[in-house]
Amino acid sequence: MLKLGPQFMDQVVKSFAGCFVFPVQDIPELRLVDTTDIEYFPDKTLILCESEGIYRFDRESNKKEKGNSVIAPTTGPGRWIKIK
Repeated sequence: MLKLGPQFMDQVVKSFAGCFVFPVQDIPELRLVDTTDIEYFPDKTLILCESEGIYRFDRESNKKEKGNSVIAPTTGPGRWIKIK
């Protein structure tokens, strides 16, 4: 059996902690998140939309909005893609 030490787990926690941002209540609020600053919203950032689920930020995407599965921010590049 593979045993993972506390240093490994610390790295895992630090890796994921940087990927999540504050939650939003609904899709209109998700659209209002300004994604301009790459330091705060790097590619693959995750966000919880409390009414819909978890979304992954795709900084390079310019897909057309599609229901609640692809959301375009009002300000800034990229798209929020719903994780199924």
